[in-house]
Amino acid sequence: MKKPFYIFSLVVLLLIISLPGIFNRAEVESANRIYEIMMPLEDLRAIAEAENRSDYEVLEAFKAAGLEKVQLDYLTLARMEENQQLSIYSDAELTEALRFSPEYKDSYVEKGIYVTIPRQSSYENLLTQHFYLDYRIIGGERFYYFTDPGVLEENIGYDAYYIQMLHKADMDYVFSLPNQNSHESSTLLHNYRHPSLQGVLFSSGEVAGYPVEEDMQAARDVLQKNGLSFYQQEFSALAGFPGFAKETNYQFIRMHAITLGEKELEESVQQAVRAIKERNIRSILVTAAPERAADGITFIERLQQQMPAHFIHGDARPFQTIATSNWIQPLLLLAGVLFGYGLLRLLPFKIIRIAMVSLLVLAGAAWLITDYLLLLKLFAWLIAVLTAVCAVLISANSRVGLWKAAEKGAAVWLSFLQALGITVIGILLIIGLLNGNEFISGVELFRGIKLLHIVPPFLVFLVLFGYYLAKQHRHSLLNIFNKEVRVWHVIVCFGLLLIFAYYIIRTGNSNLVSPWEITIRHTLEEILYVRPRTKEFLIGYPAMIIGLYFLPRSPIIGRFLLVIGSIGFLSMINTFTHFHSPLFVSLLRSVYGIGLGVILGYFVLFLIVWGRKYWAK
Repeated sequence: MKKPFYIFSLVVLLLIISLPGIFNRAEVESANRIYEIMMPLEDLRAIAEAENRSDYEVLEAFKAAGLEKVQLDYLTLARMEENQQLSIYSDAELTEALRFSPEYKDSYVEKGIYVTIPRQSSYENLLTQHFYLDYRIIGGERFYYFTDPGVLEENIGYDAYYIQMLHKADMDYVFSLPNQNSHESSTLLHNYRHPSLQGVLFSSGEVAGYPVEEDMQAARDVLQKNGLSFYQQEFSALAGFPGFAKETNYQFIRMHAITLGEKELEESVQQAVRAIKERNIRSILVTAAPERAADGITFIERLQQQMPAHFIHGDARPFQTIATSNWIQPLLLLAGVLFGYGLLRLLPFKIIRIAMVSLLVLAGAAWLITDYLLLLKLFAWLIAVLTAVCAVLISANSRVGLWKAAEKGAAVWLSFLQALGITVIGILLIIGLLNGNEFISGVELFRGIKLLHIVPPFLVFLVLFGYYLAKQHRHSLLNIFNKEVRVWHVIVCFGLLLIFAYYIIRTGNSNLVSPWEITIRHTLEEILYVRPRTKEFLIGYPAMIIGLYFLPRSPIIGRFLLVIGSIGFLSMINTFTHFHSPLFVSLLRSVYGIGLGVILGYFVLFLIVWGRKYWAK
């Protein structure tokens, strides 16, 4: 047993040496505590029209409530027609209209698009600056003439009237920026450069310049030259975004969109609060229909009231760069290989030990040679699986000496602490390896979460029940298949299948949450700041403690409960693989899960022991 002790001592030493990288991440996360609330100008204008108030009056009302920025859409000919600033006709429509004019009914109308002259000279100047205009006189009226229908959706600039209104209200704003060539982007942002212009939000599902790398680089240069941040809306795909973000060192602002009316107002407020404090979101984009105008102001006010005190309402900014040294990751790769070897050294599976350690070495070496990030993620995923599986098996072995590789008779709490210690080491390795702005920004994700929730319990089951399966095999598996199947067998199997399916579906961002569960979650968050994982404190840890107790007394029950107990440790690992969640939040969530889980586990264990004694009498 001394050899594994020395190996784990070296792993712990390497982890201690690499801790500055993790501390730097925690410092960067804690330093960025400013959040903002944003609304589209179009929503504010719709509210003003519905309430028969001026745009400026509505803007001032929302600003007084706490609105920090406004999203300003770009102008197109189609949008100008929607706003009744001009009219657009096809050649067929004009020909049909001229039929009823005796004077012009024989006029020839060329095939194309006809646009009336805007009623305001400022819009006419805007069109003149953007297009090489061609004119036609039809029916005595002058039209702009276009042959390409695509011009109707081109970005021709931003409404100077509303920009002046925002300046007057001292309101910052963000431009919606479509994908266009680099020259147009550069000219556009240069022409509208102003201190109140704080950034851009890419529209059309693509970053500016995509897919041409030279145009994307030019767009990045334009933003940096003008000191503008760019936003990325959570849960929305943006073509070209990973590369765009990488080249700017991930200096962008994470945004979360809330549509009022889809949920109860209080639930929407809680959703925004969680996004900010748990997922590094720093901008909330609120959209509200005219009939939800009152809800819009109430939402903004309640969000500020319910936001934890250490967050500050103001202008959001990107996260600073996490300082990491080049030598830390190779050091952690070595620690990961040693950790995997040390864990498997405590178990009697030599062939598996050789295969797994070889796979870790190959994945780590391949990443060092190629710098292909997927290989580093694979290495971290293997560490996660090894950690979750070995934490359970080694603690079970220390409890009853399943393979006579450790002292027998360790106390339940001691075996549980051993599993917990192994899990903590694995987590430190994972968050140390996958550390940087690309991870905390959510651009790079830890893959294989679903598999991580399936593979460890399955492997633990195979190991703990392998003996029984092998014993049945010696008698012939035909005996199993030839047994009678009763109705209750089918019902139990179907029930277990439903439980398993629900378990998998609930893994990740699932919407299958009942109203009473939402209420409990909100209550826990109000009391504890963040809620612990249900899989940890209500299922995994209690099952682990009870399973360790029963292991020497009723091996089958004990082993079955340990399989369920593995869910708690893999859930804890999964918590820390949500790299876009602050380390403080993940740590606090895990501490609560362990504390409540241990308390619940020992309470249930007390009831079981007391109940057995009572029935024995």
